[in-house]
Amino acid sequence: MVELTAKSADELRRAVSRIDISVAPRGEGRTTEQRERWSICRFLAAIAESDWLQYPVKLGKRERPDYLLTEKSLTTGIEITEAVPPDWARVDVRRKEVGDHMVLLQRFHPGEPRRSSVEIDRIARGRAGSDGWAGDSPEREWAAAMLHAFTRKIEVAGKPGFQLFDRNWVLIYDNWPLPGVEDPKAATYLMQQLQAKPLSPFDAFFVECEKEIWYFSADGYGSHPIPELWDAG
Repeated sequence: MVELTAKSADELRRAVSRIDISVAPRGEGRTTEQRERWSICRFLAAIAESDWLQYPVKLGKRERPDYLLTEKSLTTGIEITEAVPPDWARVDVRRKEVGDHMVLLQRFHPGEPRRSSVEIDRIARGRAGSDGWAGDSPEREWAAAMLHAFTRKIEVAGKPGFQLFDRNWVLIYDNWPLPGVEDPKAATYLMQQLQAKPLSPFDAFFVECEKEIWYFSADGYGSHPIPELWDAG
């Protein structure tokens, strides 16, 4: 569980750098708490020096949304989610059960029907082919997947029990399987789609990629690099 206070960007980064953000592999004890801890710490480290924060800040764990960030003059609820095809997660677990086979990257679409156990097994054993990608299809599919993850959180926020604050953010951990995504191009496609879609009740949402956090709001979009504060091992 992550709970901390900080009076400056340096203090915030020092605080998150002392937190263990390791995440167990799927099927080997991975928990929601581990995933959320990984995401929130890397997120805070990335935006520590940005205009998104007003110091001092206090972060507390809660539910619906997952975290509450109390700042100098406002409160911000942060809801965390992972963008990953459920069937790709099933493949990952099954692959460990049947042996570490070479698995071809598969194509998934948000909201598609679940694949059969037989098909999951074939993919996990490296016996399934793939249609592949051409042109800018990886970037367009990335945008569609992140938009789907965000839209689902809009639906969650409309249900009883979800509390709204002065500001409300969604943080998405990008774990969607795609080859060679050009992040700036993909972010442009996502912003184009958002222009025709209201963000309400959220004020902004963020996508956590491997090395940077992308942000999207009514004012525009951009990115913040994630500092390397934790040991690679």
